[in-house]
Amino acid sequence: MLFTPKKKWVRKYSRSADFQIEKVKGKPGKLNFNDALKLKAMFKAEDIKTVIFRDPELASVLVTTKYLRKGRLSLVFLQVRGINGISNDALNTFRFSQLDAWITPLNATGNDVRNETNIDSEKVHVVQYPLQLNKLSNNPKSVLKQRKKRKIPNDLMVIGLSLDGDEISNDLKMLVTSISKSDLLREKAFILISIHHHEKQKKLTKELDELLIANNVFGMVLHTPTEKKLTKTLSVSDALFLIPELEPFSGIGKMGLAGGIPCIAPYSLTTSEILNNGEFGILYNRNSVEDLQNKLIEFTESSDIKDKFRDIQSDAVRNTADIQKFCENLENIISSIPEADKALY
Repeated sequence: MLFTPKKKWVRKYSRSADFQIEKVKGKPGKLNFNDALKLKAMFKAEDIKTVIFRDPELASVLVTTKYLRKGRLSLVFLQVRGINGISNDALNTFRFSQLDAWITPLNATGNDVRNETNIDSEKVHVVQYPLQLNKLSNNPKSVLKQRKKRKIPNDLMVIGLSLDGDEISNDLKMLVTSISKSDLLREKAFILISIHHHEKQKKLTKELDELLIANNVFGMVLHTPTEKKLTKTLSVSDALFLIPELEPFSGIGKMGLAGGIPCIAPYSLTTSEILNNGEFGILYNRNSVEDLQNKLIEFTESSDIKDKFRDIQSDAVRNTADIQKFCENLENIISSIPEADKALY
């Protein structure tokens, strides 16, 4: 069972023989003991043994429900944002310790979970999340067509990136600064920014446009509310720029590796793992505008560098990022969860 906060309490949204999605009324953090009692009754009637959820605020009511069901309920948390976005107070660390499995996309994020929560280490599972690769094309004709559609000159080096939030990241500001300080990069580089939200985020769009104009840098801001549109938009890029705080959950780096699009990223534990310490992409010093600038220039001028990274891990990543593979891994994790110790309830 997967929970999603919507308007009506426990209204069936979708159902198959083995899987269903329930809509839950109100904000997850506001669900109370009475709601847990309702869930207990429904879980018993429906014979539901496992709940997969991705909003950490739901841990409260679901752990309570697990105790009311005397442990006859497995809780699997699918992490979709960094641990810094999750409150790590004593109450939450206790709740997280009651989970049966915590799924995260990288070893680096898994280590953060082990260090910052009370959860047993063996409950943390590193699994590559599925990617929407059916809209990813590295066919030159398709790329040229998409660039023409977006009115992007074909002789420019397109650096694609994705933002998911309300602020301009310091890494993006550094990228813009490094381009603005080089005559060659100002002439050759084009920044394609995908905001992973609907167009209601006009304030951020305006700020990004002003940033590009103020620094005399070619660029464009597009809104990509779905994973498919995000993939299709960024597939026209010559290189993808990775932002460490967003990367493991946006999957842009893995998308680049799957599509043979070279990746450029500031060095961090996250980006180092994705790009295998620079073997699969370009890593630069996060504190040095000059280092980023030099590596962008080298990438612009040298076709050898592009050829080195293109398709280096494409097949391997595509195989691990398949939705069927992800579901198989998920099923294996759930089937490996031991039965509850009844003495604890």
